[in-house]
Amino acid sequence: MQFWNSVGMGTLSGMMMGSSRGIGSRGHLDALGARIGVGRFAEDAHGDSPFDGSVLMGKAPPFPSSSMDRLRSLMFAHMQARENATNEFAQKLNDMKEKFFESHSYQTAPNEEGQAKVLLNEQGQPTLMEGGEDAMQRASRQEFEASTRQALSDLHTNEKETFLQDEKQQIMNFLQNNRNELGNPSVQSELQKMILLTQKKALNLQRTQEEEIWKVDLPTDEMRAQADDEMQKLRKMDDEHQNVEDASREAQELIMYQEEVNAFLRDEKEKLQFQEKDEVFLKGPDAFLKPPPAPPLSSVLPPYLTEALYNMGIYSID
Repeated sequence: MQFWNSVGMGTLSGMMMGSSRGIGSRGHLDALGARIGVGRFAEDAHGDSPFDGSVLMGKAPPFPSSSMDRLRSLMFAHMQARENATNEFAQKLNDMKEKFFESHSYQTAPNEEGQAKVLLNEQGQPTLMEGGEDAMQRASRQEFEASTRQALSDLHTNEKETFLQDEKQQIMNFLQNNRNELGNPSVQSELQKMILLTQKKALNLQRTQEEEIWKVDLPTDEMRAQADDEMQKLRKMDDEHQNVEDASREAQELIMYQEEVNAFLRDEKEKLQFQEKDEVFLKGPDAFLKPPPAPPLSSVLPPYLTEALYNMGIYSID
């Protein structure tokens, strides 16, 4: 889902599918856009706006495409460095496991079909034995590891879906309770806080799940501790990259552009609202008795809030 890319969850979902990096350039750019407030509206100058795109293309401030190109280059370099570090991490864990099972093995027993399966203890964990594994034990272990990873992947998918449903419902309740005040800057500020909190919780969920995936098939506490150390290095790299990107001149230029776009849209919305009031007045007194329909989100909220809601699957108040 687009929302998970915008908060960084693309890393995890891609890893579940076997990708070392897991987050594509579009998702990585969306994540930066969420941080600095520049959404897809900024790139195409109209996006999901209620206004006619061709009109906005002529009126909107020019998009600083050279700044975005330079920022993309910086981000792609960071992505490549992260992918290289992740591949080294994965290889290190694999080498540790291979060396360990040269002198250890999981206890196995034949199932009803006569196939060797890993035996689990009362805690649901495999029993380690001294002595390297043979071909049958190795195949049994790899099958066990694959099924364990799949079960964890299914659990993580359910956790993400439940999380998103709960967060989406809370934001929907806020929108409905404040449906007539969404143009109020203080209400928009509260909405932005809710969205940022959701993104923060989503990132924490991502990191927790990522740690579980890396460690799910490691046989010893020592290996799991080493995996924790390696993941801390990846976290530090991610934070350093994010700080460099956010502080870059290119990002600051895009922020300034977004501020110009927001001011432009506010003016356009005010003109549109006056026009709508005139149209209602010309329709006669009966028009005032009818409850007004809920306005499109993009007509009352700034583009970055609208896009954040769209990424969560929230397209209207009702």
